Amino acid sequence: MEFTWEGGPKNKPAGSQETDSPRKFDERFEGERLMHPSLFLFLSFQAAQIQGAIQGVVYDPSGRPVPAAQVVCGTETKSTDAAGAFEVSSACEATITKSGFEPAKAQLPAERKITLQLARASERMVVTGTGAPVALEEAGVAADVFTARDFQPPHAPFVQDLLRDVPGVDVAQTGQNGALTSVFVRGGDSNAALVLLDGVPVADPGGSLDFVHLTSAGLDRMEVIRGPESALFGAEGSSGVIQMFTRQGDPEATIPHGEFVYDRGSFSTDHWSGALSGGFDNRLDYAFTADQFRSTGEFPNDAYRITSGTANIGYRISDRTQLRTSYREFDSYTGDPGETADQAFNLSSNSRDRDSALSVRVDDTRGAHFSERILYGYHRYRDAYNDGFDPVIISLADRSIASYQGTWTHSGGALAFGYEFQRQGGLISGEDRSRYNNGIFVYEQYSLGRRVFLSGGARVEHSTVFGTEFIPRGAATFRLPREVYFRLSAARGVQEPSLLQNFAREAYYIGNPALKPEKTASYEAGLFREFFSRRVRGEASFFRNSFHDLILFDFSSFPGTWSNIEGAWARGFELSGTARVAGFATLRGGYTRLYTRITASNNPAQIGEQLVRRPLNSGSISLELAKRRWSFAMGARLVGERADSDFLQPLLLRNPGYDYVFLSGSWQATRHLEPFLRMGNLLDERYQEALGYAALSRSATGGVRLTF
Repeated sequence: MEFTWEGGPKNKPAGSQETDSPRKFDERFEGERLMHPSLFLFLSFQAAQIQGAIQGVVYDPSGRPVPAAQVVCGTETKSTDAAGAFEVSSACEATITKSGFEPAKAQLPAERKITLQLARASERMVVTGTGAPVALEEAGVAADVFTARDFQPPHAPFVQDLLRDVPGVDVAQTGQNGALTSVFVRGGDSNAALVLLDGVPVADPGGSLDFVHLTSAGLDRMEVIRGPESALFGAEGSSGVIQMFTRQGDPEATIPHGEFVYDRGSFSTDHWSGALSGGFDNRLDYAFTADQFRSTGEFPNDAYRITSGTANIGYRISDRTQLRTSYREFDSYTGDPGETADQAFNLSSNSRDRDSALSVRVDDTRGAHFSERILYGYHRYRDAYNDGFDPVIISLADRSIASYQGTWTHSGGALAFGYEFQRQGGLISGEDRSRYNNGIFVYEQYSLGRRVFLSGGARVEHSTVFGTEFIPRGAATFRLPREVYFRLSAARGVQEPSLLQNFAREAYYIGNPALKPEKTASYEAGLFREFFSRRVRGEASFFRNSFHDLILFDFSSFPGTWSNIEGAWARGFELSGTARVAGFATLRGGYTRLYTRITASNNPAQIGEQLVRRPLNSGSISLELAKRRWSFAMGARLVGERADSDFLQPLLLRNPGYDYVFLSGSWQATRHLEPFLRMGNLLDERYQEALGYAALSRSATGGVRLTF
């Protein structure tokens, strides 16, 4: 385009005699007068496109949108909607904050998809006990959260080792590596804690689970809820819930990242683990993990080997819809030497186990206030036990689950509601038997201003075996002066019978289809506070659980069967605290005082006695030092005397207490190389977690972690 400012054409050829007439000059001037406003409007439109509305979406580490997050962009302050979306008017370096997450910064518009990381200490979020994300101190539950760093070396490669430091949780292992491991939460039975992997139950129907096979490889997060959660999860979780989340990849990481871990130690222990994660095209993410642990053990016929693999793949169909699937499988061999403390070794028995868990879910948001999740899950467990003499005993159980959950976000909080269907089946007495559960639930979180946080709901569960149960739960948390949080809660727990207890048909015992579910009535009060700019954190919980219709085997008739004939109670208090005593030093501690009594039984001699393997006193303490390139931790677990029984010594009814001392350390030699060391039972104490089964003596393990 040519511009003329003084009548004649610009760059007129030399020697030209052409001149502009007044008429031509007026026409040209009129055209220029009309052109200037048009050009101004065009440039203004382009500037508006550049400086106009910029949209973005905020996600949590699992890929779900984060509603009500605050986005500060220059002088603007916006909040994300139920889909995690926000809109600002100009480019900036934005600061994104949300209770329960670490603050994040993002360059807009270059970074439109922002992932918040979970905050440490009290600002961490919990999902398991509420149905929707909420800050831990506002959730109305007693909970502990473990994150990715808790599953990495030098920490032990099994989940049970983390659970041992949780107040109110008692772990009892029948001796050596690979031996049967049971977990008791707040005095409940070993089948009363529901265990989930990416939303799918991994226990047998009825709650039976051997915790020894839960390895930490491939895990990114674990939430431990103490107290009944049947109002959300149905006829399970009557004493607590343990939910594990597998590791996810980053859809923006087009270059894969990975790690390899190898360590070796006492009792010919050999362990390796490998992981690979990444993404593609900002839509697909993946994470794969393989792991193997093996040991010849300390006693004869004491070998243990477990090989596991985990895969997690996600695909972002759109900014509002995401598909994710995860799969985990393990295969194990365990020698069974019997009661090692009594030197009564069995040299031939063993078991071989295989376990598979699948989760497929779709997360979707509809509008500014509504999100929904559709989940399909499948779990299968197979155990083959060989005593060396009789034919191999095969135990097989599987579970299919289909569920829907909708979450409506409103000004005061969030309302979650949904439906769940389960088919539970197994090979019982040589026959395929199954039963079906249907449940509907509703759960509300509501904030009355900034000081009162209410949560509660109920579930109606119908089973083709035990009928219909109504299961409520309610909690209130008060934010008192000086940032003290005081909570009160009441809940009902329900635990369904096992498939064996319902359907067995053997010569000496039979199942009882008329069994009622076991029931728990629970009341709790708790205090939580942080001091000295959040460098010190303390929590105290007081609880009382009443157990009714507990299922016991009844020998009064032949063949024997199971009946709802036992009652009991458990009450006590839990203390826990964390103190950052220096920039690189952290002191942690926990203590549980637990009283239990049997109130009804088919054996009158047991009435008034303590529940077995629940110590009156237990606790832990540790000191962690973490500088820039090295870390060191040392601590102890202290367990008091408890009631127990020994088949080979029937008059021995008490199990002495013990002290377990441990240490670990690591050194970041280079950016990609980290040697580590771990030692257990430093005092080489001889003790038994389960009476008759000797625990391992002093052990040491050293290894290296490589990252790329």
